[in-house]
Amino acid sequence: MKILQRTSCALAFSTVAACSPGGPLGDEEVAAVAESKIVGGADTTIEAYPWQVSLRTTSSSHFCGGSIIAPDWVLTAAHCMQGETASSLRVVAGVTRRSSTASGQTRQVSEIVIYPGFVTPTSGHDAALLHLSQPFDLSSPAVSTIPIATPADAAAGLIDAGVNAIVTGWGTLRSSDFSLPDVLQAVTVPIVSNAAAAQAYGSGQVTSDQLAAGVLGTGGKDSCQGDSGGPLTVPASGGGRILAGIVSWGNGCGQASYPGMYGRVSSFSTWIQGYVTSNQAPTVAFSTPAEGAVVSGRATFSARAGDTDGSVASVRFTFPDGTIVNDSNAPFSAAWDTTKVADGQVVVRAQAFDDLGAASLVAERTVTISNGIQVCGFGPFESSDTPLRIPDYQQGAPISSSINVQDGGAVAGVHLSLSITHTYIGDLHVTLYSPRGTAFSVWDGDGGSADDLDLTDVAISAFNGEAARGAWTLKVEDLASQDIGSLVSWSMSIDSGCDDGGSGGEDGAWRTSSHPNLPTRDNGTVCDSLTVSGSGRASDVRLDLSGTHDWRSILRGTLAHNGIVVEAFPLLTFSRGAGAFGFADRAISGFSGAAAGVWTLCIVDTDAYSDTGVLNAWAVHN
Repeated sequence: MKILQRTSCALAFSTVAACSPGGPLGDEEVAAVAESKIVGGADTTIEAYPWQVSLRTTSSSHFCGGSIIAPDWVLTAAHCMQGETASSLRVVAGVTRRSSTASGQTRQVSEIVIYPGFVTPTSGHDAALLHLSQPFDLSSPAVSTIPIATPADAAAGLIDAGVNAIVTGWGTLRSSDFSLPDVLQAVTVPIVSNAAAAQAYGSGQVTSDQLAAGVLGTGGKDSCQGDSGGPLTVPASGGGRILAGIVSWGNGCGQASYPGMYGRVSSFSTWIQGYVTSNQAPTVAFSTPAEGAVVSGRATFSARAGDTDGSVASVRFTFPDGTIVNDSNAPFSAAWDTTKVADGQVVVRAQAFDDLGAASLVAERTVTISNGIQVCGFGPFESSDTPLRIPDYQQGAPISSSINVQDGGAVAGVHLSLSITHTYIGDLHVTLYSPRGTAFSVWDGDGGSADDLDLTDVAISAFNGEAARGAWTLKVEDLASQDIGSLVSWSMSIDSGCDDGGSGGEDGAWRTSSHPNLPTRDNGTVCDSLTVSGSGRASDVRLDLSGTHDWRSILRGTLAHNGIVVEAFPLLTFSRGAGAFGFADRAISGFSGAAAGVWTLCIVDTDAYSDTGVLNAWAVHN
């Protein structure tokens, strides 16, 4: 049974029975599994599931999961709290890697509230509330609340049998394994009716306040020990996700005949709402510029925000080029450099956060950029050689589909759409190649056990400055066994400079490089600069870099020209695990103007796991 949140006892199942808890799993007993998967799942990031938390002992050992349902409240399983006191607990939020507590938010617990009537998980009532001594800071994209499912949501069919749910956590990979993965895991499991669950477990074993999920008859996808108390979420009617279940118990993990069992959150909603303080969210609205205004150069956006039962802590402004500005002082405002943005209408967004972390609805302001930077487009172009069957487990032998573009012009952006049917999209690697041969990874083993991959209008800047004319090729590779599918179709459209063709031109070949052999800084930033004395057109500027690191996927970076960031590459740009990282010929789509000046490259190590690495060399060139 997966009710075991501790790891000091063995499990032998002939009937459904609990194992008595022992001491916590110490960090020295935990193997950090680099490429591991929760039962049938895959690595994910905390930004995808920012409500997930890790419950720790005072020695920082993970033993259960939980969900942030208010800035100062966490919902978990009652069985996780057996033998615990508030003073013995710590709650860690905002971390993808369980070991990276320094990069997250850690809170103490002031109160534990157990759902009335709880005895054992199999008898139901398996829910508990943790009141935090200090609210979480919800301004981080890695920490957020999740709405709880209500009886109205249940009546609307959001938790019906057959609905695909997602469960997340740092639990073990199978019943007999007590090592925990370091990276947060996620797996998709369909909801199973209580009637079907009762047939599996026997009469009287499934109560009305329990929820079942799993792949009956097949198995292989489930939560497991260490996931207890964590979230099972389903799609909400208006978008986003709601918390439907609390990981509770089950017969083994991923068994074909036994679904996983969860506390049914909608059954606990009235009890939860009786404890969780109703904090009114703040409001925000744009003041300037006016709706539809024409802006150019460096434009200032201002917003007014208020909170009826507290104070506004900050307003976050999000701009369409990825710039984010947080202002914590009223009147709230942010300046945005539009000089590198193509002419046309754009939408700027603002969101307010109060002193308890509650977030407002997002306000939007549409303005027109006018800097004389024109972008024209053509397409869409659609594949004519699809559908194509994707062979199972053909590593090194991808299928290929091509679109031949006859129009000229330099690429200023590519927009890709595709449809793939497949029974496990976490097996897939999808790459788009330009006529020049530049490769862009569209999909790289993401999505875990989910079925089918449909992408719409994915914006790609990696080909900027190249000639649009020629054969564009999409390659799809299946990197694991036992799943099948097809590339049904794909299409692309191209943004281009408004000229009569060509490859973007050159002002003479130039290249400036640096070989700093600069050690990276654990949970910190290192930067290196070089000076370009020549000049090149914006469409010509490209970046090369190379280095090595113990855990490449936690790196991110920025490239600045004369102090202004013109390119950023996020987490997971590089592959997981240890080895070489880098890229060649990366187009710098955020830059406009002469290349002469000081270029600065910064590499950021985003956790405190004592990783080491070196930035060996980098260059900018046309």
